[in-house]
Amino acid sequence: RPELNLARFVNSARRLHLPSSFCTSELLELLRILVRKDDVWVPGRRGEALYLRPVLYSATEMLGVAPPDVATLNVIMSPSGDYFGKSGNE
Repeated sequence: RPELNLARFVNSARRLHLPSSFCTSELLELLRILVRKDDVWVPGRRGEALYLRPVLYSATEMLGVAPPDVATLNVIMSPSGDYFGKSGNE
């Protein structure tokens, strides 16, 4: 499923005319490395998860309406709680 999420991410970047020539398999590996390095944020209880949200935005030093030459990619990483109760049915 991560591959499908990254494919949608690239499609969104293209639609917004943001640079989208990065390799999704490399980005996925970098996300895996990030999670391993910051593993203290990975929840250990059932039903909890680690939320990863890549964010891509223009970093071109201009104000105007034109496709950017440069973009910055950040990743928001946050543990998320068990929203549906311990059994998932509550």
